[in-house]
Amino acid sequence: MARLLAAVGLGETLEPVVATARYLQGGLGMPAELLHVVPSAYFEALARGGLARYLLHRGEVPVLLLPKALVGVKRIAVGLDDSPASLAAFRVAEAWGKALGAEVFGLHLVSGERGCCFPTYLDLNRLSLSQVPEAAKAHLEGLLKATGVVEVAPGERELDLLRLAQARGADLLVLGSKARSTWRHRLGRMVEVLVQESPLPLLVVPEAAVW
Repeated sequence: MARLLAAVGLGETLEPVVATARYLQGGLGMPAELLHVVPSAYFEALARGGLARYLLHRGEVPVLLLPKALVGVKRIAVGLDDSPASLAAFRVAEAWGKALGAEVFGLHLVSGERGCCFPTYLDLNRLSLSQVPEAAKAHLEGLLKATGVVEVAPGERELDLLRLAQARGADLLVLGSKARSTWRHRLGRMVEVLVQESPLPLLVVPEAAVW
């Protein structure tokens, strides 16, 4: 049976994690267990280096990062591109949305060549600038096999996705991770930035995740 592991590192408060675990345990129908890292030589070094970052780089299970307690979800935003990791994140978000009674929608940024989100999957030589958003939306919704669920917006920096999610009233932001089970692979630039900056609860879903 799948379980929720509520992990708390050294020096962190229990309350947001416990409140969130109780809410998700009921909403997702999964038993929750609390793990509190205790002061040993190994776990102290691990926690100070970032327990969440360790789990993110393992790339084995979705990791929910909590800058604040998550005790009610009405709108779930998913940061999308055309990668398998992004599509996996959307599928997990759909499952959470169904279980929690929340609306799920995708957000996709389009930038210039020097920005965060240049649409390499489009043949821009055949498109005018005004045609790019609709072409991007059609491409992503074709991959998702869904319509009316993706919003495309201009954005040059990763934080533009966060601002868009906040403007759309998201309670939870979901991102796909390119991590594998090794420290040598990056998580992806969007994840790296928003893990540090997001005031929203952030669910990071590894590419191989199945929910």
